[in-house]
Amino acid sequence: MAMKECESRSRIVVGVDGSDASHAALRWAVDEASRRTSCVEVIHAWHVPSSEALAPAGICPDWELQARQVVAHAVERLPEHPGIVIQGRTVEGRPSEVLVAEAGDPDTILLVVGTRRRGSVARLMLGSTSQACVHHSLCPVVVVPADCRLLPGQ
Repeated sequence: MAMKECESRSRIVVGVDGSDASHAALRWAVDEASRRTSCVEVIHAWHVPSSEALAPAGICPDWELQARQVVAHAVERLPEHPGIVIQGRTVEGRPSEVLVAEAGDPDTILLVVGTRRRGSVARLMLGSTSQACVHHSLCPVVVVPADCRLLPGQ
């Protein structure tokens, strides 16, 4: 699926990290965008771990390239959604800070993130990124579990 420029006035921002939970969030966001005639902006935040910032050049992985691959893979896994504009990009920074900043854009109507549910007690808690988004976002936030079965055909 080709990524096109977001032409719609309203947008749904979805954070992806390559996990099943973020893919469930992306599927949910695309389905919701079709109802609202909004575009979807797929964002992967990345940063160089502090331990690698001090390593000699050429030894560390290309973090930005890996981030672009995460976005491309997430979009490629989507079923066809004719008429929905999907735009992907990477942003350097901590995921919670990047997504909260994106939620502050006046065109953003929803911020969608996934949450990994591990174990019976963990099912009751949000992860650090989803929790920060819920508490600090300027727009509504939808937290989608990895095992979400809200969409037909899943």
